[in-house]
Amino acid sequence: IFFFFLVNIGVSYYAISAETGDIVGATVSVNFGKNFVDIGFKQDDFKKRADGFHTKVDGVDSYCVFTQIGDNYIGRVISNDVLYQRIPDIIAGLAMGLISIALILVFAVTGYMNRFVIEGIYNVNKKLRAITKGNLDERVDVKTSLEFSELSTHINEMVQSLLSNTDKISYVLNKTNMNIGVYEYNENMKHVRYTECVPSILRLDRSKEQELFADYKLFREYIDAIRNNPVPGEEGLYCLAEDKEVFVRFEEITQDKAVFGIVIDVTEEIIKRRQAEAERDMDLLTGLYNRRGFENRVLPLIDKKETIGHAMLIMIDADGLKEIN
Repeated sequence: IFFFFLVNIGVSYYAISAETGDIVGATVSVNFGKNFVDIGFKQDDFKKRADGFHTKVDGVDSYCVFTQIGDNYIGRVISNDVLYQRIPDIIAGLAMGLISIALILVFAVTGYMNRFVIEGIYNVNKKLRAITKGNLDERVDVKTSLEFSELSTHINEMVQSLLSNTDKISYVLNKTNMNIGVYEYNENMKHVRYTECVPSILRLDRSKEQELFADYKLFREYIDAIRNNPVPGEEGLYCLAEDKEVFVRFEEITQDKAVFGIVIDVTEEIIKRRQAEAERDMDLLTGLYNRRGFENRVLPLIDKKETIGHAMLIMIDADGLKEIN
């Protein structure tokens, strides 16, 4: 039967009698009928090395695996040349496999880093740039990892803390009982931040307030319209376009694309001052200027005679006026 086995070169099969050691079957015909000692086997090889052993078979270094079936040892013998001839190919294949795995891991890790780390850092930096330019409407919402999610929360809390400063300023100004309002806007942020006194100082109803402060461009146009109504003889004093009897002062600081402004309602102050000036310069019975009022108005004209050109002064003496008084 063994003669009909189709085997590779360097590979052979044997059946050896466990009792006598005679070779009772072999794919190598010249070894048939020999004793296993004659071709290089030892008795201990079969008894103690069931998992395989190395020895010389017919003078060739070989690896052998035998198992006992019935009264015979049945086994396979492979020369070391055949056994190890594929090792270089296997090593090369293993190396290529390891390199491929390494490349896949590199691409996978790089893709993961780009998607969840690099892109997260880029998004955070982009949001922070917008915030540092004054856009406090911006919110950071990067949740690609637990760390970025926590960082986003802290940044948003910081922005909210900055926004709450407006409420703090309103609280302080309200405690002073002064009609002072503060506003701020930035070209990178659409809406206007303002303290609660600003709408009342500018005499804005609720709808007008929402419209103007929702868009800094509309608010800027409204302020410019007020500035087109300066009070003659008063520096930095304006009256509202809608109400000529409401007087306000503006102070603004512009830095880069940000504007910080203060608006003060001075209506009561101006009215009281004008009333005091009238009582000081006018005769209460006649409604005419008294001597001080006369001088306050004539002397400035004399000082600017080059702008007057020609002038005429008419004096009227009323006899008996003291008696009438």
